[in-house]
Amino acid sequence: MDTSSESKRWPVQAVAALLAGALEWAILVAIPGTGSESGQVGSAYVPVLVLTAVVLGAVFGRDHLLTACLLAAPALVSAPITAPRGDGDGLWVLWFPAIIFAGFLAAAAHWFGHFLWQKLHRTL
Repeated sequence: MDTSSESKRWPVQAVAALLAGALEWAILVAIPGTGSESGQVGSAYVPVLVLTAVVLGAVFGRDHLLTACLLAAPALVSAPITAPRGDGDGLWVLWFPAIIFAGFLAAAAHWFGHFLWQKLHRTL
């Protein structure tokens, strides 16, 4: 693939990662966390984020860390306002290191998705 087509794909990859990250945070954490019965709010956030990173790695396959940062950025930016507060003991701030850790997991998953896609193409 030449560099001109790769440079044209980068904005699409960035927008896809930002939109996916924003939708995942909103649907899995922010909206369910507004109710009084929050319970296990956000327990599916990290697995879904990692799965999204694998898919983006298979589709785009470049800039693993940057794509993972774009996936986690909407959560980091909106967490001060939208993170579930629980019982008011202040533990909600632990969302920040959890999101950062999820971003590193997403970078590894993005690389893994790209690796799997390359292996599948070589065998087919």
